[in-house]
Amino acid sequence: MTSDNVDLAPFGYEAPPSAPEARSGAAAFTKDEVASLTTPVRAWARYVAKLIDAALAGVVLLPVALVVGFLLGMTSFLHMRIAEFWASATEGEAARVFEYVFGLAVFGVFYPLFEGVCISNLGTTPGKLLLGIRLRDADTGRRLTMGKSISRSYAAYFLGLGASIPIVALGTQIWSYNSLLANDATLWDRRHHVLYETHEVSFVRWTIAVIVALIGVATSAALR
Repeated sequence: MTSDNVDLAPFGYEAPPSAPEARSGAAAFTKDEVASLTTPVRAWARYVAKLIDAALAGVVLLPVALVVGFLLGMTSFLHMRIAEFWASATEGEAARVFEYVFGLAVFGVFYPLFEGVCISNLGTTPGKLLLGIRLRDADTGRRLTMGKSISRSYAAYFLGLGASIPIVALGTQIWSYNSLLANDATLWDRRHHVLYETHEVSFVRWTIAVIVALIGVATSAALR
């Protein structure tokens, strides 16, 4: 094991055969190049892994959100100003709108950082590891640099998840799913020259992943 690789064998990860040498440069990979460099797409594994990681990021962020929410709750001035903006809204309704938008903004900043740091240091995330997914730089064969990893994560969050904005998120997820199937890689992975390596996992790991993802989704919905 080198300094550029973390031993994930105890968790069931088996590295696929070495990929052919990739060309460098700023241009995105073509479909043929992606096909020669990537393993099976496994779109649903990617999606469930993303739900798990988002739930974990939310757990890490929850104490901060509670403190900020308490401080905002003590500061009725902001709520009153919002209520004045929406004359037809009550102060409580305006406060809920403000807190929802504020929560989206905070999560949009924190979640890509959480994912980017995990990928840069481990080559994967908790959700991806559970479902047999690992990422590395196509140009070097090593883990992504911190800058590239975070840049990729922000691109994935805005282009793939629509910044978690209702309706927008649905549209971007449908678009990114179709793009993934058509090109064997997402736009942000092609732009950042990222190898998205996957392998099948056991039924038990799939079951655990789905349960954790559903708990995360249910908890998120309950807190809104």
